[in-house]
Amino acid sequence: MSGATRGSPPRISRFARLREPGGNSRHAHHAHGPVPDHAGPVRPGDEGVRHGAAPRWDGAGRRTRWPRRPRQLRSPRQLRRHRKGSRRMTAHTSTPAPASAPAPASSSTPPLVPPPDDPSHGDPAPGPDFITPVDNVFVRSHLGGCPDIDPAAWSLTVEGLVDRPLRLDLATLLALPSDHLTAVHECFGSPYRPDTPTRAVTNVEWTGLPLAALLDRAGPLPAARHVLFEGADTGSFQGEDGLSYVKDLPLETARRDVFLAHGMNGEPLRVRHGYPLRAVVPRMFGTNSVKWLTRVVLTDERPEHMFTTTLYTRTLPGYDTPQPVRALDVNSKILSPEQDARLPCTGRAFRGRTWSTTAVVRLDLSFDGGPWEPATLDVPGADPAWQAFSLHRTLAPGPHTVRSRATDAAGRVQPPPGARNSVHEVRFTVDAPASRPPHAYSPAAEE
Repeated sequence: MSGATRGSPPRISRFARLREPGGNSRHAHHAHGPVPDHAGPVRPGDEGVRHGAAPRWDGAGRRTRWPRRPRQLRSPRQLRRHRKGSRRMTAHTSTPAPASAPAPASSSTPPLVPPPDDPSHGDPAPGPDFITPVDNVFVRSHLGGCPDIDPAAWSLTVEGLVDRPLRLDLATLLALPSDHLTAVHECFGSPYRPDTPTRAVTNVEWTGLPLAALLDRAGPLPAARHVLFEGADTGSFQGEDGLSYVKDLPLETARRDVFLAHGMNGEPLRVRHGYPLRAVVPRMFGTNSVKWLTRVVLTDERPEHMFTTTLYTRTLPGYDTPQPVRALDVNSKILSPEQDARLPCTGRAFRGRTWSTTAVVRLDLSFDGGPWEPATLDVPGADPAWQAFSLHRTLAPGPHTVRSRATDAAGRVQPPPGARNSVHEVRFTVDAPASRPPHAYSPAAEE
C-alpha cells in the first residue's frame, strides 16, 4: 500500500473496503482513555459476516479469498447492489449490550414513522424558543421510513483504511465521555429542485461525542482521504432498488466537524431522528447528517452512489462543475407574523431567525418593497446555532409584505427571489381600528 506504515497489511483493492488483519492494540491508552476490550480492533474471524464465513488470511496477513457476498463495500458499484432482508446487525456485534442498555421509549413515544398528516413531514414552525422542541423538528427519509434496529444487537464499526478497526456496541458507546453541541439543522430540500426554497430549519442541542475520538483510536492510514457514513436504512429511490443511505466527507473535514449524537434536547434520540446513533455535521445541510449510523469507512477516494455523486450536487458561483451539497447558505426566516396572518393596528415586533456557515453580521427587513431597515440582531455564541432578530414597526391598516435579508461575515448576502436561499417574504394584513359607536342623543344632556 502506497504510504502504508511498516507492518500494515497490503492494499487489496483500490477502495479498500475489507477489514484489515493485524489490529494488535499497540496503544493500551489513548487521549480519550483506555479502549474497552469489547470495543477493540476487529480481527479476522470475528467479523461475523452476514452472508458467509469470515475471509481467510495467509501467514503474511494477506487475504486469500472473500466470503460469499460480504457486507463490506469493495467498490463504488457494490454500494448500489441489491441487499435483501433486514439491515439488523445481530451478526456484527462482538459483545451484546447489557439488558440495561437504553431502548426506544414505551408506547408514549411517537410512532416510528410519522403518519401522513404529521406536521414534521412539512415545515413545522420552529417556535419562539432558542432550542426547537423535539416535536417540532422536521422528519425526512429517502428510503421509506425507519429501519428496524435491535439496540442490543446494534453496533458501530470504524473500518477501511485504518490501522486498528473498531466495533462498538451501544453500551460501550454510551459509556464514552459525552459532550453537547447546539447547532442549526436545515433540510436542503428536494435534490431534483436545488433552487426551490424550503426553509425547514430547527436549532437542536445534541448529546454525543466527536468522531475524532474514534478516529484517534482507529488510526487512519496515510492513504485515507475520505470518510464514508452508512445508515441502516435500505430501500428503493427513484426506481433504483437495494440502496442504503450513504454520504461522504473529506477526512480532514470529518475529523474536525462531525459529531456522533445519541441524544437531542436532553432526551435519548428518538427512532424517527436516528436512534441509536446519528452523525451531525454542523454548518452543513441535514442531508450530510446520516441517521441510524452503523458504519464509518475510511477510503482513498469518493464513493460513487445515488446520494453522493448522482444526487445532492449543485453548481455554485465560481464553479464550472457540480459540487456536493454541503455548506449551508446564508439564510433567514421570519417567524412572526405567520403567513397570511391578521394583525391588530397597534405596533408590533417582527421576529425571526437567521443562520449561515459563519456569523450573520447584518439582518435587514423591507416592508412593502420599501428600503431595507436594519433589525436588532443577537450576538452569536460559540456554537454554530442560529441568531434571533427583531424590529418594531407600526403599519397602516391593509395588506402588507415584509422581507428579511441576511448578510454573513464572509460577505454573502441573501439573493432576491429565484434562489433556494432567497429573501424570505411573509404576507399579512393589518386590521383597521374598531370604529367607536356614535354618541347616543339624550335630551337630558341639553338641560
